[in-house]
Amino acid sequence: MPLIQKQLFAVFYGPPERYFAYVQTILSIEIEKELKDSFAEMKASRDIIVHNSGIANDLYIAKSGKKARARPGDRLQINRAYFEGATHTMKRLIHSVYAKSLDQFGEHRPGAKKK
Repeated sequence: MPLIQKQLFAVFYGPPERYFAYVQTILSIEIEKELKDSFAEMKASRDIIVHNSGIANDLYIAKSGKKARARPGDRLQINRAYFEGATHTMKRLIHSVYAKSLDQFGEHRPGAKKK
């Protein structure tokens, strides 16, 4: 496996804090804490569904922090409202990274030539 691929796997198969730190460092941007926290809860929900039959546990609580939606032993609810909220959060996250990257490196950067 090429070195760059190993490095990316090490970052993106770790906790969300690790890949947010990586993206923020590489792009010289800051991602809003609320978006990072919401994404961490979504990732923790995914992990619980895949690895624990949808039943929240202490690990889910630790990963989700204040965004936790259940107590240990509760079944996580993934209903239409949650799914739509998660979709909205992902769109906001993508837009935030895109806009901040444009500000940092794109045509919106001071002194950059417009097309």
